[in-house]
Amino acid sequence: MTIFRMTNDFMTNILAVYNMATPEEKRSGGAWYTAAHEQLRVIARVSNFSFDAVVDATAALSPGIRWTSNLNGIDILADAIANDKPLSLVSGVAGYRRNIDKAAAILLADKRNEPFRHILSGPKVTAFADNLRNGDKNGDDKVTVDVHAYSVAVGYRYTVATMPHIAERERSAIISAYRMVAGIVGLSASQVQAITWVTWKRIHGI
Repeated sequence: MTIFRMTNDFMTNILAVYNMATPEEKRSGGAWYTAAHEQLRVIARVSNFSFDAVVDATAALSPGIRWTSNLNGIDILADAIANDKPLSLVSGVAGYRRNIDKAAAILLADKRNEPFRHILSGPKVTAFADNLRNGDKNGDDKVTVDVHAYSVAVGYRYTVATMPHIAERERSAIISAYRMVAGIVGLSASQVQAITWVTWKRIHGI
């Protein structure tokens, strides 16, 4: 399949889900990244970490967990590190062990005034960090292609356990499709991704 055909198919599927969004889903999804941005600003201010460090640590922690768990986990982790609590005594942080360690490493580096941006890696988490950092007014229009965004684009529900590896060619086509749909409906690509994300979760009872 050509990249053009692939992108068009993804656009059709994304638009179909977008058109199923309720007015409330369009409102909440359209403001989702801005709301998340503000929540992380509060955590950064209270725990005395830089906003960028909290954003990157949150993105590092995110794979495989719900946003409520993600937010709760970064709050616990930031408070513990700010107060010099041994990480071995920290509980209640959801996520894969390697991701918790990576999030902690980012916060510890920030606390020591050392660089940390190199710690975050991977197209999904780096895009998520950019979306969280910029809110819904995302200048470079990065797209977070997680399991839900991928499922919306391909028109089939995958889970974290069943989701296939996304080839770079396919990821690029998905990102282009979200950007093109954004142009059609007059929103940013991150807003379209968030709106279809909340709509998809409602449709499938996730």
